[in-house]
Amino acid sequence: MGGSARGFTAVDISICSAITAKDRTALSHYRNLYFVAHGSEIHVYKPHFPSQSLQSDKVFKLHLPQSAPGLTGYINPDYPHAVNHLAIGDLGNAEALVCACDDGDVIAYFTRSIARALEKWETDSACTSSMAADTHPFFQKNVGASAWGIAMHKAARILAISANTHQISVFAFALGSGSSPDGDSSGGPADVSQTTDRPLGSSVGFHQPDTTSRAVPDRSQNREIVLSGHDTNVPNITFCNNEDDPDGRYLISIDIHGVIVIWQIWEGIWRKFGTHDICKVYGIPQSHEASGWSVLCLDPRSFRPAKTDLEFLGCRPQPIGPPGDVKGAIIRSEDSTNLHPISRPKPADSGRSPSTGYQRSRAPISEVIEEYEEEEVEDSANQEDLTPFGRDISPQLSISFRMHRTSNPAEPNECPFLLFSTTNHDLLLWSPTLSNPGAFLRASQTQHIPEPYTFLRHFERLNMSAQIPELGILIVAAQTGRVAILTLTRTKAVERYCAFRTDWIVPFRSQEKEGKRPAVPLLGIAVGPIQGHLLPEEGVREDSPGSGERVSGKQRRWRLMLTYFDQSVLSYEIGRASGTGADGDDGGAILVF
Repeated sequence: MGGSARGFTAVDISICSAITAKDRTALSHYRNLYFVAHGSEIHVYKPHFPSQSLQSDKVFKLHLPQSAPGLTGYINPDYPHAVNHLAIGDLGNAEALVCACDDGDVIAYFTRSIARALEKWETDSACTSSMAADTHPFFQKNVGASAWGIAMHKAARILAISANTHQISVFAFALGSGSSPDGDSSGGPADVSQTTDRPLGSSVGFHQPDTTSRAVPDRSQNREIVLSGHDTNVPNITFCNNEDDPDGRYLISIDIHGVIVIWQIWEGIWRKFGTHDICKVYGIPQSHEASGWSVLCLDPRSFRPAKTDLEFLGCRPQPIGPPGDVKGAIIRSEDSTNLHPISRPKPADSGRSPSTGYQRSRAPISEVIEEYEEEEVEDSANQEDLTPFGRDISPQLSISFRMHRTSNPAEPNECPFLLFSTTNHDLLLWSPTLSNPGAFLRASQTQHIPEPYTFLRHFERLNMSAQIPELGILIVAAQTGRVAILTLTRTKAVERYCAFRTDWIVPFRSQEKEGKRPAVPLLGIAVGPIQGHLLPEEGVREDSPGSGERVSGKQRRWRLMLTYFDQSVLSYEIGRASGTGADGDDGGAILVF
């Protein structure tokens, strides 16, 4: 499949902060719109079908307003209003684009408003400016410090933001009369009021405030809740966004020390987990790191049935612990390599970009592949000698069947979701009740990085992730530039154990050998349906070129767009081969073009 991958194109991007960047690109799921954060602006593109190429000579720009003058930033004082994180999601029937800025501002637009302004801008012959001056956000709020994590709940119409205050601000938009939390009412939420509920506190473990009601509160007015429970910065948060939680009760957060908190926001309850503690419960050998970057809620119904260990885990596991307890195997993904395709340039060919602070080479990055291929074969026979920055790092998958059943009535045995979390190098799939086997993938995308490119080690973090529930797919990116495409799997037995397997890593090894992978960090990943496969939205019509007729979920193809710091964009199409698996599920393999 690697030979037919989409090409790359240059876009006009300048980077204000690189070291701690989170995802700063997004794709609409309802319209052919691609968003890229550019300092304190959002650049809006309409990718061309089928290449997904972008027009860069005339760009529609959103200038993000500031909530107050004189706000200061955390990452770069010269760019206090720069975007840290860009995310897209649904609030009721309306799709929203949300920007989290370094000065603490949070700004949100409805994509339908952006689409209307873009159409007017494109058809107005008198328009000579590329500025979108008449597009206004429906929501703007400052959360007190640099804003990072963004989560949206569709049915309950709730927006949550994490910040460097170590707190999470939850904005529950009022549901109009006659409407319900399922989002059936028309229109979108109004501006959030200043009403603030009492913070839940900061104790470790379960916390149950003395409240008289545990029901969802009155939603006829806007509510703002502040959650306090972390001791450090919180880069990522997520809701349980499925039909089992229509009220938005569950919110999950992860901090940079690897502490994960499961909040039941309306009941005033939470539970804390440390990444090391999770590994200890499952009997998994602990990593040397305790960082935390990304967390996702997974619907158990999105997991695909597997008949064999190979389908279940993507490998033939060997016992590495007590019998029936832990299994593991070395993973080698098709068309990928564990050696970074960076050439060693001559001193005159190296330079430092003044806008980003990272080094880049002008030499073709494919030159180093041939040099390292023989070494890779030799080193693969000595896996036990590998270190996190050794010559070759091979991913190792482990699955633990140690499970925990609590006798504490305050500690639930059932939960409507599984959790997927990441550290700098590792992937973890686990149950909030610790009642499902845990799956752990060590060094999932780690590559050897040669001198003089050790600056890239600052970007060795798995800080970007997305999921496609209808295809049972997870997408996890390392900021060094590699992206893993995983299938969520489960056993067919009565006890349905869940895990995942690595199907693809992009850019493909063949692309790296051809010099198509930029030798710079990743700015963002964006996932959305391709043209003609866009999701249906009430009252919306998609007339973009190549749109065609809409298709159902099992037939729908998606696009993955990788944007790098050097302005390159690599794009891929993702789908499943036709065929029906067990339980009536689409059992086809993942196709990546």
